[in-house]
Amino acid sequence: ASWLTWLLPLLWPKRQILVTVIEICLPLLFAAILIALRHRVHSISHPNATIYPAESVDELPGFFYRRHPSNPWELAYVPSNSSAVRSIAEAVERALPISIRAQGFASEREFEEYVRVDNRSGSVLAAVVFKHRFNHSTAPLKRLKA
Repeated sequence: ASWLTWLLPLLWPKRQILVTVIEICLPLLFAAILIALRHRVHSISHPNATIYPAESVDELPGFFYRRHPSNPWELAYVPSNSSAVRSIAEAVERALPISIRAQGFASEREFEEYVRVDNRSGSVLAAVVFKHRFNHSTAPLKRLKA
């Protein structure tokens, strides 16, 4: 009975036969075109998978070390007016075994401008933004409650 509900509108006497034929044939035509195009495209078989050498997660990749000391990587941090943030950035600078220099910015806007305009910004390896409001330069960071 469900096939009858589909067939009845097709056979309805007031319906235009040409419109019905076009509505049925156009999707079939597009499907045939897609199949024909797919058969014309020559695909390349890649039987061997690309296998990359293992990378240790205990060490930094080699390109971090190939940086001249006169042009070190930069660790950008915001805000620069907080001694707590500055001490964290400098501790990271000392802890990493690569040539890196902590660079502070007063605001995110100032950092974004530096990246957009300054040629030296290509040396920025990472940026850390502390969203904490510091009332004065010696204010500590908030402790997170566990």
